[in-house]
Amino acid sequence: MKSQYNKMMELDDPAMPATAEAWVARLASPDFSDDDRAAFDAWCAADPGNPADYARVERLHARVRELSRDALVG
Repeated sequence: MKSQYNKMMELDDPAMPATAEAWVARLASPDFSDDDRAAFDAWCAADPGNPADYARVERLHARVRELSRDALVG
């Protein structure tokens, strides 16, 4: 069964992100818009687990950025 968010996004813009990973990338995009923010908010509200998933993925990306600056790793 599709969530209300997925139904809305299929009708409005099938290219909108549907996963936390895709939202992390989209929110970091220089093209991020007010419409994207509304879609992200709708995605967060569509499933109680979405905000936590997003936070988990964002923490992972932050750690990767930190490691990329580490002289021992890079």
